[in-house]
Amino acid sequence: MGQANTNWQDEIYRTAMGTDQNISASGGSDNIAYRASVGYTNLNGVLLRDNFERTTLGVSLTGDFFDKHLKVQVNNNTSVINSNYSNTGAVGAAVGFDPTQSVKNADGTYFQWMTSPTEFNQLAGKNPLALINQQNNLGTFNRSIGNIQLDYKMHFLPELKATVNLGYDQMSGRGFGGTNGDYLFGLKGSGYNNSYVNIEKRNNKLMDLYLNYNKLFEDIKTQIDVTGGYTYQDFREEKNKSNYNFENDVNTVELFTPTHINLQSFFGRANFTVADKYLATVSLRRDGTSRFTEQYRWSNFPAVSVAWKLNEESFLKDVASINSLKLRGGWGITGQQNIGSAYPSIPLYLASNTATQYQIGNTFYTTYRPQPYNSNLKWEETTTINVGLDFALFNNRFTGTADVYERTTDDLLLYTQNPAFFGFSNYDNYNVGSLKNKGIELSGEVVAVQKDNLEWRIGGNITFQNSKITKLTTTQDNTPGLEAGDNISGGTGNKIQNNQVGYAPNSFYVFEQAYDAAGKPIDGVFIDRNKDGVVNEDDMYRFHKPATDVFYGFYTTLNYKNWDFSMNWRGSWGNYMYNNVDSGNGTYNNILIRQNDLSNGVENLLETGFKQGSNFQLKSDYYVQDASFVKLDNVTVGYTFKEKIKGISMLKLTGSAQNVLTITKYEGLNPEISNGIDNNIYPRPITFMLGLNANF
Repeated sequence: MGQANTNWQDEIYRTAMGTDQNISASGGSDNIAYRASVGYTNLNGVLLRDNFERTTLGVSLTGDFFDKHLKVQVNNNTSVINSNYSNTGAVGAAVGFDPTQSVKNADGTYFQWMTSPTEFNQLAGKNPLALINQQNNLGTFNRSIGNIQLDYKMHFLPELKATVNLGYDQMSGRGFGGTNGDYLFGLKGSGYNNSYVNIEKRNNKLMDLYLNYNKLFEDIKTQIDVTGGYTYQDFREEKNKSNYNFENDVNTVELFTPTHINLQSFFGRANFTVADKYLATVSLRRDGTSRFTEQYRWSNFPAVSVAWKLNEESFLKDVASINSLKLRGGWGITGQQNIGSAYPSIPLYLASNTATQYQIGNTFYTTYRPQPYNSNLKWEETTTINVGLDFALFNNRFTGTADVYERTTDDLLLYTQNPAFFGFSNYDNYNVGSLKNKGIELSGEVVAVQKDNLEWRIGGNITFQNSKITKLTTTQDNTPGLEAGDNISGGTGNKIQNNQVGYAPNSFYVFEQAYDAAGKPIDGVFIDRNKDGVVNEDDMYRFHKPATDVFYGFYTTLNYKNWDFSMNWRGSWGNYMYNNVDSGNGTYNNILIRQNDLSNGVENLLETGFKQGSNFQLKSDYYVQDASFVKLDNVTVGYTFKEKIKGISMLKLTGSAQNVLTITKYEGLNPEISNGIDNNIYPRPITFMLGLNANF
């Protein structure tokens, strides 16, 4: 043990400052208007050296021609981004590094664990400050997004409008960095003086072509709005990586196959409004994707919705307290094809790089290996049915909505394990099953006070939801199901989540921990759930899930003379988190795993007294914790100077805070991590902001 008392998390985190400025100008003539803006953002992260710098230029032009029958809009937004990405591995390293050691040695070098004066310990943790300050990860990105849109109302038929929209999104980026020469003392095998350059280019294009016919037929009190058209989207990406090791004078270049994804759609939609109280919408999309083979490339997605304005009927029209009352319902199918891989359905081969060529004599040959593919992939389809009610009462002082929905997803796209001795990889993409999600959504707002100088609004929403897997083509109800979710720290390739029929997606799949009479978990003792006399994987069970059962929000706004105030709360109930920080650092063996170095444990170790890490300990249901929470998300106070100031038409000062307060029983850092696994997570900071807005 060393003589220091180092809080490594205090060492790697900081109070980060940032600025965000924007200036815009607008003007024009009778038929041409323009708007231009310039912005500059410079934000530091709470992790040392983290920085995001962006300069943007936006231009918009709008013109009306031919007696306003032709409208032309041109928009462009160009940005230059420079980033310094700190090594986020320091987040986990700060939890596990020995707190009895100083940040630096007496000679000014960073402390590292060594097995000898000339050899660092390959298995020990690395100094978190060295990971940040001696490893460089930089990036420069240029991005331009723009479009031109033409809307033409036919001279011979003004109700008919043709629209052409052409857009693009281009990005070129360069990531570069490496390790300093003195990282890990520059010893052989430390990876010192490594450098890398990653180059990436994206070129995305969009074309929308559609006709719209909108006309009111007064004789039959019917409004018809019909749209039909075609959309073309094209996504191209190129990237390559090069790494150079100065120690061995080895340059490794990885050339990636340029990817090309194409999406096309034919669509039509018709809206009907009869007597301003009966509404109906019918739509049909035919979408195609290059990700799938020709047999499964195209799919149809219809939708229908209807609504009835009850307050327009004679039996309610004279009820003064009802301003609006609308009953509505809908049914529709949507599609999903975005599974990450650009070519999941066609056979491809991967060429070996210089490090994996095959040597015959003095000649090195490039080898090729087949990549995994599934030629039977098709669109994932989600069918939604919903019934809703919208209302406004008492001179619009009380408004709200209520919705009941059921959503069924079929041919679920999932990247999952291959059967033994099947395919060219352990994992591949499949359409494996079905998922059902149903719920109730309620929202409302009350204008509690409404006077000349005072207005107070209170609003909120709540959603009750339930998700369940109804079909998995590769498993039966009595089988272990499919591994799911991200890997956890501890072991190699360990997963803690599972998909099975009858359960929520990504349910935690764990052993049941045994407890003593005082409620303390017993080290290494788990429940034999199937009572066969041995505890093994057959005793694992599904215990809670990351998804919430209920989520809700509450907000209030108050305006008094020149002052305005707003506050937003939100929360969830029924969601659980796997605390991988505690499970991965919560055994004595983790601290004393070797004779020549120490790591750190977490406070939870003092509660459990667990001695040795194991697959049982890592997958104990003890670490699946209630992550329900209530969070004060945002508070804003503003003051508008209404006194006349020469040359300034409006001046407003605002102060706000974000992520202000979290109330939760969860013992980890953040109760709302989307994948349900808390491990090496970049902390979400409390942000305070002061803003000034002026119009000239």
